[in-house]
Amino acid sequence: MPIEIITTVEDRSGTKGSTSVKVLDTATLAQLNAFAPLWATALNNVILGKITSVFANLIGSTFGITGNTGTVDADVEHVGKFQFRTATGNRVNINIPALDENAIAAYSSDTLDEAAPEVAAFIAAMETGVTVTGGTISPCDIGEQSIVDTLFAREAFRNSGARK
Repeated sequence: MPIEIITTVEDRSGTKGSTSVKVLDTATLAQLNAFAPLWATALNNVILGKITSVFANLIGSTFGITGNTGTVDADVEHVGKFQFRTATGNRVNINIPALDENAIAAYSSDTLDEAAPEVAAFIAAMETGVTVTGGTISPCDIGEQSIVDTLFAREAFRNSGARK
């Protein structure tokens, strides 16, 4: 599966657009870190806008996910809003679109039921990582500090701007 490098460009009015290029998945993180500024320089030479971000998107297969179907109740504007803390006290926010109504603790509450098996499994994956062949991959903040605690989990709604 290739790695997609996505570059965001801003024009004079502040409007943003993006372009992407895929690279072989044999690239290491060190190679991707070296590639990013070189790629941005090559792109910058053919544009008039300002590059505001370059990031890598790992394209994983969803083939093995059971029950991976959208339901008639799915709504990406219905969000599970989580805030975690790292060992150094930094906060990490995660917003999950198309929240399942069953994750809510009680009617007329916006608190998610952290003891519900699905919510508890998600929180455990965030706090302790996911075991893969050869080790564990742990979510972290931008400073590479691992997440150690959940500060809150609640329901929220956001306007995607897609509805008319």
